[in-house]
Amino acid sequence: MSYVSDEFTEPTAMVGHASADIWISSEADDVDLEVQLSEVRPDGKEVYVTSGWLRASHRALDEEASTELRPVHTHKESDAEPVPSDEFTEARVELFPFAHVFREGSQVRITIDAPGGSRPLWRFDTVDTTEDVEIGRSEATPSRVVLPVIPDLGTEAPAELPACGALRGQPCRDYVPYTNKEAS
Repeated sequence: MSYVSDEFTEPTAMVGHASADIWISSEADDVDLEVQLSEVRPDGKEVYVTSGWLRASHRALDEEASTELRPVHTHKESDAEPVPSDEFTEARVELFPFAHVFREGSQVRITIDAPGGSRPLWRFDTVDTTEDVEIGRSEATPSRVVLPVIPDLGTEAPAELPACGALRGQPCRDYVPYTNKEAS
């Protein structure tokens, strides 16, 4: 799934961790989730900003260490739970720390998918499943992304967009819209 925000009306800086709080349901006992955050620029380019991954059976949180912006998972074997097939459950995916200014006219794009094939130099050892994952998008299952916006900091950045490829570790490509598949 992919979602694109409204255009920013002023430069907006984001610095720190972010959280994708996703309500999921699947017939599979376990699924791997990848969440990518990118910038869709007014020049038709898309720039990678950050991403995060979670094996859904490892969704248990260390409640004392977790914050609204940073879910901290226990990853303890005793805390692992299968994904329930008959109800939605929340899986908070940590988006790794970043610092990025979204210029006026840019949009945030959030993409949720299974990991694999998006990295040129390494691969994931993912769970083997062909089952779909349903993402909750209702009042009862309010999936959301919490972003680390720093008020007024973006106004310090140059107004012009960086040249495509000029940001170290942030690949740039032509933006291609995506149409989400509706639940059956």
